[in-house]
Amino acid sequence: MKYLGQSISEQWSKEVEVLRPDGSHWRLKLQPLSLGFPQWLHERGVLPPAIPTKVSRKDGGKIKRDAGGRVQFEQDISQADFQLELSKYQMRVALLAIWQGLQAEAALQFESAVPSGLSGWLAFADQIGNELEEAGFTLQDILFLCEHIHQFQDHVSEHLQESRQRFFSTGVVETN
Repeated sequence: MKYLGQSISEQWSKEVEVLRPDGSHWRLKLQPLSLGFPQWLHERGVLPPAIPTKVSRKDGGKIKRDAGGRVQFEQDISQADFQLELSKYQMRVALLAIWQGLQAEAALQFESAVPSGLSGWLAFADQIGNELEEAGFTLQDILFLCEHIHQFQDHVSEHLQESRQRFFSTGVVETN
């Protein structure tokens, strides 16, 4: 892509400080997630669990049926297995977002092997989680990093708004 005839190749990043268990601080560089991050997850099989259903019942316990006599179903998000799978999914998305967001940080290396294809990403996310936990990261650290990635996305949106205003300005420069 070009803007005013010049190629655009900006890599945005920002630094955040993460408190370590020993009281020290690590400065980590975060970059924004790509626009295609949700699709990237989907292509790699990182999908939310299917919502279970159950037979819908009336107040008296009778099965609800539609006008054609067919049994009606309703979502049942209270099932323990579903709640566990949903929790795992949400954590994996957060871990992969953090992994992708930390790609700008040269000082930090994950030891888990990155899958080469479209499979193996669920296990990879779990391995990233294990590495972070072994390094002393807490749930609060994960939430902190996710919040900064989210705020960074908002910052990028503001930057795009500014670029849009410059792009649609007249751009006329008067010369003598």
